[in-house]
Amino acid sequence: MAKTYIFPDIHGCAKTIRYLLEEVVVPSREDKLIFLGDYIDRGPNSADVIKLLLSLIDSGYQVIALRGNHEQMLLDSLCDHYAYTIWKLNSAHNTIGSYGGNIEETTYQEVASLIPPSHLQLLQKMPILYRQSSNLWCVHAVFTFPLRRNRYSNISGFVRGSVPTLFRKELR
Repeated sequence: MAKTYIFPDIHGCAKTIRYLLEEVVVPSREDKLIFLGDYIDRGPNSADVIKLLLSLIDSGYQVIALRGNHEQMLLDSLCDHYAYTIWKLNSAHNTIGSYGGNIEETTYQEVASLIPPSHLQLLQKMPILYRQSSNLWCVHAVFTFPLRRNRYSNISGFVRGSVPTLFRKELR
């Protein structure tokens, strides 16, 4: 029976997501892999994360790759100096570095020339939400609607940092 796996923010941690896919999850081509966005920035290997997504797609895996706010910042920065400045404040240096550029020397007009066209095309065609079923909508963090008050409405008890270290830091 086919399974559905959902992966949140990867943020340039290619080794970690590769380890999860190859050693922990080990999906079949019948399984659905839903990625919730933020593939780039913060971690050291943003380019490799995008390569991995393209490789999964090209290999026949059922991949749903949603656009996160970091991908949107990159796309916005391709044609706007102000948007580029905002992206630079949000770890663009890691992404630009992973594509062989230097944040101090790269202008917003030059960003697109660093990134392979296939990577840009993938980022541009990413949807912002995906409806798996009538009971499951997948989004990165941009879908807003009023919530009914219920016993789960108070999330103040959530312990930040409770995710195992493997998933918070790039494997070395």
